[in-house]
Amino acid sequence: MNEELTKKADILSDWIIEYTNTDPVTLVKKITESGFDLTYNINIKEVSFDLIKKEFMFLYINLVDRYVYLFLNNNDRNDFQNYVITRVLDAFGIEMDSDFIDIYNNRQDEFSKYKKLMGDPDKGESPQDGLFGEFGKRISNIISGSSNNVFIIASVETLATYSWSNLTSLGLFKSS
Repeated sequence: MNEELTKKADILSDWIIEYTNTDPVTLVKKITESGFDLTYNINIKEVSFDLIKKEFMFLYINLVDRYVYLFLNNNDRNDFQNYVITRVLDAFGIEMDSDFIDIYNNRQDEFSKYKKLMGDPDKGESPQDGLFGEFGKRISNIISGSSNNVFIIASVETLATYSWSNLTSLGLFKSS
């Protein structure tokens, strides 16, 4: 991988690391500050924060892959993603073992089913009809034991939308 792509991969790796670290904290803070955890008898201290964090990491790795797909050929994209993933895993002290690879491949397969990040209400779709909505359901299930907790789903969608907006606004790649 050339020096320019390596610099971009470093920036996007840092983006994944930053948002993987901050978004789960923001989500839990929003849940507790709103009193939502008390209203729905959720013991937030028993929720697997590490699991939530890993799920955000998988989502953000996928978002970076979707982003670079628009600009890089397959060989460059594969090298780029391998570099990014290795750097992210090193930052979180996660080994790229068979368990990680299985979960990663499952998430990539699952996420690839969603061509849209969010549904389009102008076309009669719910915002939850996209990747962010489905991801919100996964996080809702982890936190509340129910995949249809609208407050959690909407909160996750808001975080993911903001993070995606931040990613694309970095302007690392230009359309030709």
